[in-house]
Amino acid sequence: MKKWMGALFITGAAALVSLGTVDSFAGGKKTTPKTGTIEISESSKDGKFRFSIYDAERKYLGGSGPVGYATEKAVKEAVEDLKKVLATATVTTKKAEEPKKEKDKDK
Repeated sequence: MKKWMGALFITGAAALVSLGTVDSFAGGKKTTPKTGTIEISESSKDGKFRFSIYDAERKYLGGSGPVGYATEKAVKEAVEDLKKVLATATVTTKKAEEPKKEKDKDK
């Protein structure tokens, strides 16, 4: 679950980074790039709300996945919380743990 949440935060950060403005070298004009979207949908299976994050080309970046929210208000609050965390979050790398070796039982 922790790995999934970490991946969600990282993919969401990538989506938020793509929302800024870019200086165009042609004429020094500022242009606004196409922006990503956060899409909220209601599941027909369980009636819960989920969100998905897409970049400007509609490439899926992440979302709430198996986590469902009871109301549309709750999922919107989760999206806003995610935005706040991503605005200040640092990226860390966690290496896989070594599998524990069983001690020799015959000794």
